[in-house]
Amino acid sequence: MKQMKPFAGKWRIVEMEDWGQDEVYMKVPGFVRIGSDGTGQF
Repeated sequence: MKQMKPFAGKWRIVEMEDWGQDEVYMKVPGFVRIGSDGTGQF
């Protein structure tokens, strides 16, 4: 049976301490993508 990776997927950034929403959403909505293999994209 394959174990689920609870954080795998694409997560929208809704707030960041050091950056305002204008910077987070500069070109596209800010996100973090976490692969089931543990790799990621910001």
